[in-house]
Amino acid sequence: MFEAIFIEVLNLSYIGSIVILAVLMARLLLKKAPKRYTYILWSVVLLRLLLPFSFASALSLLPVNPKPIPTDLSVAGTPQIITGIAAVDVPINNALPTPEVVASVNPLQIFFLIGFVIWVIGMSALLLYGVISYIKLKHRLKEVTIDKDNLFISDKVLTPFVLGLIKPKIYLPVNLDEIEKKHILLHEQTHIKRFDHLIRFVSYLVLCIHWFNPLVWVAFYVSGKDMEMACDEAVINQLGYEIKKDYSQSLLNLATGKQNPRLSPLAFGEGDTKGRIRNILNLKQPKFYVVAAAVIILIGTMIGLLTNPSDTSAWLTEKEIVNTLSAHNLAMAKDDNKNPADYAIGGIEPGIFQLKAYDDTIYIYIFDNIDERYANSNPWGFDDNEFDGSINTYHSKNASIVLEAPFGNGDLLEATESSEFRTLATVISDTIFLYLNDGKTVVYHGESEHWVGTYTLKYYNNPIEDENSSQYLDNYGWGTSQLAYRGDDPERVGSISYKYDRTGAGGEGTGLRVNDEGIVNLGGSSGNGAISNPPQEVTITVMWNDQEESLVLQP
Repeated sequence: MFEAIFIEVLNLSYIGSIVILAVLMARLLLKKAPKRYTYILWSVVLLRLLLPFSFASALSLLPVNPKPIPTDLSVAGTPQIITGIAAVDVPINNALPTPEVVASVNPLQIFFLIGFVIWVIGMSALLLYGVISYIKLKHRLKEVTIDKDNLFISDKVLTPFVLGLIKPKIYLPVNLDEIEKKHILLHEQTHIKRFDHLIRFVSYLVLCIHWFNPLVWVAFYVSGKDMEMACDEAVINQLGYEIKKDYSQSLLNLATGKQNPRLSPLAFGEGDTKGRIRNILNLKQPKFYVVAAAVIILIGTMIGLLTNPSDTSAWLTEKEIVNTLSAHNLAMAKDDNKNPADYAIGGIEPGIFQLKAYDDTIYIYIFDNIDERYANSNPWGFDDNEFDGSINTYHSKNASIVLEAPFGNGDLLEATESSEFRTLATVISDTIFLYLNDGKTVVYHGESEHWVGTYTLKYYNNPIEDENSSQYLDNYGWGTSQLAYRGDDPERVGSISYKYDRTGAGGEGTGLRVNDEGIVNLGGSSGNGAISNPPQEVTITVMWNDQEESLVLQP
């Protein structure tokens, strides 16, 4: 539970950071526009940092996956983040620790637990600071004088501010003349009419949640400046542009020789006097084209940042597959030395590519849909005799991808050559599984008196609707099991028999033996079939030397 919450916060903070940077750049485009437009833009940041959901749109300006950290990252056999930016994904994924097959705790689980604890401590500290500062401020304001309605005046107030949520009150210093009081009171009343006191409170709560993100602190500070300037402009628009100098003088008088007290997050006062005065003195009646451009930028930016990128194409293209493989250390170039017609299957000619870092060849078959792929890419559809070397076949949606080795079937190979090909085949398999099939991995652990067990479930479910509204489901799942003997004498473990059971599947085997490290691979099962909810547990029963033990494995 704690891990899922922490990962959700990290994903929100990640996409929120992208939106903050975009808003900061949009502010430059709106530099000459009224500040209310830039202030409105910050609402997008609040929503992206708070809401764990959005909707897809072709108008989205986000170039990345909004949820790069999967919720099952800590239990994945091959942990991967997917931002959609290869330059980010590859180095991070290479650095992520891969769990030991028989370990009971994944290093990432420990990382997330520690991170969660630190996050809660930091959030609690900021929330506690907010509560304590509010109590202290209320205590300091016990002897204030009511002027009228929700207006209070006191010699203990050095700078004007608004305090409260449901019934906000305005606090002013006693040394204001009538003109200053008129200006400042209208400013604070405008804050209340615009619900700035509520927005600032929510902003502080968001800051507490994302306290570890420096960009959120920047957004909290800059949005506060934009809020004050937008409020200043609203007052000028109401009283007339001729009062700009008097209004600026009022702000300057308040700031001269005084320091703002430390206010509670439920109270916000005036700040950045120099920037506000400069903005007021430069304020002019905006021209129509400036307002029109600002509205267009505002609407376009808000729609673009509030929505997630949409997958506009139901089917894979050859270019998409090549780019995906190339982005994950599998760069390739077109092979013009082979005739695609010689390798056609079901009338489909492949794109043929030579891997740059290897001697192996990639063949990419693009079918019209999944049904056509199923009809032509069955195990006997790819006849090894059509290829010059041994092949491995992979599938995703409407595509089949064939890896051809530089050696033929039946060749006697050196151990190094065979190992290199198996490693390459695994890299390609993992890349297609993760980045083309959006694959999920769940690792189950359990132990008994004599054994430690691991069951790894990999699966993907890809419902697809094409441009003709035809429905398809591309799915596959496979599971593998492994046992490790806990004793000091694995050589005394004789022949092993086993059976395993999970929801919707099961299996058994006999005649297996542990290796010198006491580990035995039990094999696994695979096949098509949707796995919408992985099983809660897997049971493995092992029989050896007239003994029998059962292990209950859980994620």
